Amino acid sequence: MKRGAMPKSRSRKRARPTVGSVPAAVPHIRPPAPPPSCRNCGRERIGPYCSHCGQEHIEDQRPGRRLLREWFRDEFQFNSRVTRTVVPLLFRPGALTLEYLAGRRQRYLPPLRMYVFISVAMFALLAAGAGNGRIPGPGIRHRPAPASAGNGQPADSALKRTSWHIGFEGDTAGTGADHILPEGAARESLAAALEREAPDDKQGAIAGRMREGLVRTMRDPKAFVTAAVGHSGQAMFIVMPLVALLLKLLYLRRKRRYLEHLIFTLHVHAFVFLVLALALGTALIAWPPLAAVARWLLWSIPVYAFIAIRRVYGQGPAKTLVKFCLLGIGYAFLLIPALVAVVMASLLWL
Repeated sequence: MKRGAMPKSRSRKRARPTVGSVPAAVPHIRPPAPPPSCRNCGRERIGPYCSHCGQEHIEDQRPGRRLLREWFRDEFQFNSRVTRTVVPLLFRPGALTLEYLAGRRQRYLPPLRMYVFISVAMFALLAAGAGNGRIPGPGIRHRPAPASAGNGQPADSALKRTSWHIGFEGDTAGTGADHILPEGAARESLAAALEREAPDDKQGAIAGRMREGLVRTMRDPKAFVTAAVGHSGQAMFIVMPLVALLLKLLYLRRKRRYLEHLIFTLHVHAFVFLVLALALGTALIAWPPLAAVARWLLWSIPVYAFIAIRRVYGQGPAKTLVKFCLLGIGYAFLLIPALVAVVMASLLWL
């Protein structure tokens, strides 16, 4: 190569396609398969669970061994959550509320679901015990009219002069002349007396319907118990938010959200209903040692509530005791009208 001459670029000659030649075959690339969709909400699903609704994707064609294994897994997982929830609910006041507020919620049952499950069981036991008479209930005590007053007088006048009041089995407040009538005779006598009573126009339609409901209650008390149990469960869903509002007012300086007070109210009421369910269950079994245990369990309710309030809200014993008493007074003012409303609603819509 001469000095000063430009180097020649070594370029490879590209083969030009000749006329009539066939181009090389390009491999066919298949488009990616669309992601699977959730059968519940129809959204795109990535993985075994839907990110929108949370439903687990389960194959239809599965062997029986796998089905059995998954069933045992779900059952034991639910049972373990129940155990992890019930044990601290019974023996560690306020622990579930503190765990929930700290964000550790997956291992426990949700507060509302736990309360609904326990309350349904408690009211079912209450209805069963009051319906079959295993739980001591009210009896009708009366004092007959004097024998001299009944001579030559119609039965209606003697019935009107008979004194009636409601007592409980084992009640010794009455005199020796008082006695519990046989169940059917007492109810039928009261129902007949109420039916013979002339309606008062000043009382209105509501009083007339309540009197009719009372007559039906005397003749079919199980229907009244069933109605009262159903209305009691509905009334508690009104009382509990008001109790949470009382807690909000009592601990206003703590600057806690209303939802936190409601969660605490749900946990305490779940404990109360669980204890009542255990007491009702022991009453249905009618075994004396269990009945003694049930009475001690009932006494544990105020102690449990006091300890739970002190642990959750973190105040001293004196302040907690004062606010606990104020909360009890407010709770009584809420519960008494609720019970009256339950009785009235049960008589009106019986």
